[in-house]
Amino acid sequence: MARFLLEANVRRQSRMPKLGDLIIETRHHALDRDGNKKQVKHVGLVYHIKLDPYGHQRNVYIEWTQSAPPHYRKEHGYAGVNIHNSRREYSVIRDGKEIE
Repeated sequence: MARFLLEANVRRQSRMPKLGDLIIETRHHALDRDGNKKQVKHVGLVYHIKLDPYGHQRNVYIEWTQSAPPHYRKEHGYAGVNIHNSRREYSVIRDGKEIE
């Protein structure tokens, strides 16, 4: 019973990106020659976040370890809410733990 109460009091961390978060973007592409779905992963660190007048993350800028994903635009970055909501495409790693 005590463990349940302890776990109930622990807040779930937000998936909204923070400076220093590791972002892993997984893109599911068309089938390869063997009929398997290809996955391409891009890994990067959040280095700058611009807020809109209402305090929402309008632009999240990521420094990619290799090449940037094809849909990423360096001048605009990504909207923070897209990273937050698209669990299938984006993994958010903070302090060495994946944020569910």
